[in-house]
Amino acid sequence: MKIDDIKKQRFAIKAPHAKMETTMNNTEDSIDSLIEKLKSEDTKLMHSLKRALPLWGIAAGCSLFVTIVSFISIMGTSADFYAGIYLRVLLMLIFIGLTVAMYLQIKKLGTIDYTEPVILFLRNAVKRYRFISLPYFLFSIVASSILALAASVYFNDVLMRYFDVSDTSVGIIISFAFVALVYVFGYYATKSEWKKSKAAIFEEIKKMQKELLHDSE
Repeated sequence: MKIDDIKKQRFAIKAPHAKMETTMNNTEDSIDSLIEKLKSEDTKLMHSLKRALPLWGIAAGCSLFVTIVSFISIMGTSADFYAGIYLRVLLMLIFIGLTVAMYLQIKKLGTIDYTEPVILFLRNAVKRYRFISLPYFLFSIVASSILALAASVYFNDVLMRYFDVSDTSVGIIISFAFVALVYVFGYYATKSEWKKSKAAIFEEIKKMQKELLHDSE
């Protein structure tokens, strides 16, 4: 259903159906208002990401440089090389991954078609404005687990050299506990920010979806 279709239906209504015409007129105005609101929010988000992208790119470049220098300068000469390099490589991958993800999100926001059929547009808007998708949630769990395992190498090295603890399970437990705390804090902080900035718009999109689906039946 496109906005033009709604307009055609409205103009086709005869005088005895003035109440229905008013309803469709209100629906059209609501759709126009919602689309303009989404366009404004999408534009603000894209500008915010564009401002942040150079900083993340610099961070990714610096982490890559530090990792390469570490390989060249201390490989085979330092006892803590293998433990320390894990963290350097992980930080490098995190910065690069976030930078690429931010770039792809900017490109995706720039290709949004605000003239596509309303039902399809709202379906895509729901995907953009919902809190978190299942694939992303599962990916974050797997990525956090890999990060915890890699960090445990560093923790075990520190425990062995400074506290004479040779049981590797201790480092793994500490690592997973630390990553879990960071993950939980990040989850609730992100959820709180989503509620403040996007939850109301998300509910408005869902409400409009239901109204249009009901009208089309």
